[in-house]
Amino acid sequence: MPRAALVLSTSVFACLCLAQGIRVELDGQRANFNDAQPQMIGGMVYVPIRGVFEQMGATIDWDSDQRMVTGHRGSHHMTMRAEGHSAMVDNRAVRLDGRARIIGGSIMVPLRFVSEALGSQVDWNDTTQTVNIRSEDGHFMSKAVRPLKNRRDDGRGKNDQRRGGG
Repeated sequence: MPRAALVLSTSVFACLCLAQGIRVELDGQRANFNDAQPQMIGGMVYVPIRGVFEQMGATIDWDSDQRMVTGHRGSHHMTMRAEGHSAMVDNRAVRLDGRARIIGGSIMVPLRFVSEALGSQVDWNDTTQTVNIRSEDGHFMSKAVRPLKNRRDDGRGKNDQRRGGG
């Protein structure tokens, strides 16, 4: 395939994905994604792993040397390689419905896998193009109550907000 045709077909695919308008809801609250947006690929909804994990109250880490993603939420733990077909979830091997992909610098994974890896239920509404994710306890940890990283206790039970502390 000529280079110009490849660039054009890749651009058209990217535009189609952005125009899909897939909505993701977490316990009834609309999820927002800053960079990469949810996409339908091969009949599955893919999401940026960092965006969905963080909105579900989980932490996510990226090891660029190993090309490994690690996530934690409560008692759930997940590790997987970028562009891999499987992951370790709570010390057991799990096969993904589709392989993880890197799109526009974001690691995109099948939404059902990410949600269920964190102990959630997932439903798809084809009419509204909406994914509904329900947590085990009925509510995801909101950003307003999540502990902030890089805060230090000043010894008096208060967080140090000075240079680099907040």
